[in-house]
Amino acid sequence: MSQPALDAVAAPQPDAFRTALRNLVGQVSVITLIGADGTASGLTLTSANALSTTPPLMIACVNRTASAHSSLRLGAVIGWQVLGAGQQLVAERFSGKDGVQGAARFAGADWHEELGAHLLEGAAMACAAQIESLSDHASHTVVVARILSLHAGVGVGTLAYRDGAYVPLAGTGLTAARKGGLLGKTRWDSAMLKGIDPRLTPDMLHVLAMMGHGDTVILCDTNFPAETIAQQTTYGQIVRMDNLTAASAAEAILSVFPLDTFVDDFAARMQVVGAPAEIPAVQAEVQAAIDRAEGKPRPMLGVERFAFYDLAAQSFAVVQTGERRFYGCIMLRKGVIGPEV
Repeated sequence: MSQPALDAVAAPQPDAFRTALRNLVGQVSVITLIGADGTASGLTLTSANALSTTPPLMIACVNRTASAHSSLRLGAVIGWQVLGAGQQLVAERFSGKDGVQGAARFAGADWHEELGAHLLEGAAMACAAQIESLSDHASHTVVVARILSLHAGVGVGTLAYRDGAYVPLAGTGLTAARKGGLLGKTRWDSAMLKGIDPRLTPDMLHVLAMMGHGDTVILCDTNFPAETIAQQTTYGQIVRMDNLTAASAAEAILSVFPLDTFVDDFAARMQVVGAPAEIPAVQAEVQAAIDRAEGKPRPMLGVERFAFYDLAAQSFAVVQTGERRFYGCIMLRKGVIGPEV
């Protein structure tokens, strides 16, 4: 097959190229900078990525019309954060939505300073990096920077951008992190905390914290179709407490989780097929854990098996325990914590 001469191929018009680019999925990053005058700034972009692992380098293309562009300078340390699935508001602020500029863009999120750079907590990845080269090409400046420190989020997902809209891509859980690099222990480590039941994993703690009033969480046994149903939930994937019985998992969760006091269906159990009034031992153990947490008897409602499946699909998250007994399937509905607590 013959190839046309390059000069015979019409170059695409800018608008056509821009339209085609809307079909692509971009990884959403925020670059933070500190100007020569000490002023903090930053911007949202989808053009940041890894350039090399040996040595560790990143590359980004920054539009020269961006308000933060003037803070780019050789030798400066910048922060590069790849945003987690739940950090769209951060992306919007650093894109200048509602006219927010400069240091005001940092409001409403948790940051810490490291090696002179502002790094975002809870990001899919956050790095401090030193600019090694700046080169202008057309409308943008190409930035190459050496990675100085690295925080890698565990299970926080990533935030993507396609066709003019943000697209959250879920991870395997939504908390904790590990850190490599130069500075020792990260502030995101949460394995050892006072007053927290050690049976609660970091992923489980974060899921419970994200839930709002009226949201439900499902505890299920090993026979429950957890993987299938979890994909339909708000969280979108399974959470595991595989080493615990249903009662042990419920007891741990209820140590931090307020049950709803505004409704009758604050907790529910899957009914035994053909014997809806029967309370199996596994459910009696969970009921005892609920009564202890509440300080009084609060019987769970019974829900028919297939109705329970529907209830689970509408929940915030499905937690699979290591419970091997039948009917170890429980729903818990989140209540509220008053300002006096």
